[in-house]
Amino acid sequence: MTENIAEEGINVLGVHNVVRYKPKRRVIKVCKAENTLIVGFYFNENGIKFYQQKFDDGIRIPLGLEIDVIDYDNVFPQKYQSITSNNLPDNLFYVENHLGDEQVVHTVGINNPSQLKANQWYYVNFHFLEHSNVDVARFEVNLQLVADLDYIKNNYQRVYKEFKFPTRSGLESFWLAYGHSQGNNFFGIKSVDEMFDAHDFFFVIGV
Repeated sequence: MTENIAEEGINVLGVHNVVRYKPKRRVIKVCKAENTLIVGFYFNENGIKFYQQKFDDGIRIPLGLEIDVIDYDNVFPQKYQSITSNNLPDNLFYVENHLGDEQVVHTVGINNPSQLKANQWYYVNFHFLEHSNVDVARFEVNLQLVADLDYIKNNYQRVYKEFKFPTRSGLESFWLAYGHSQGNNFFGIKSVDEMFDAHDFFFVIGV
């Protein structure tokens, strides 16, 4: 199902200038002393404008961004203690549902990047109870363009029905099984085509 959505999503929603969906800068930090994983990012003006795209009726297409930190060596447990942010409003980020994921993944989901300020850093902190050996750990970071398909189904049936039947059937089965919480309504509408290894923007703080 997710592969079908990624193949169909851009055309179905009429999204343009897809190359602009990525933040201009991003950083991943680990604070060993406080058992914290910190994800930071900022968009330039073109990035913010990308997320302001609208349907024909003038309503914003519900585009979002997910930043996935894949923790290959289980440095941090999948279950975190809390998620906080110093400057990102609580109503703009969400907890992703990782049901079925084979790896340990920690995700920052931004449901409406169009409300962020251009060229301003935003940080989200994952707080854990413990960690294992960070120094030899392998992390990978994926960026994914997502859209709120539950909102589209409920408000834009014409658009929603442009997804092929197997895709819509898969979505309905998923929602029937797992519900409609915010982590369950955003789906990747574009294949993950660029991955970042730890050495690109990762460093450790503390002892």
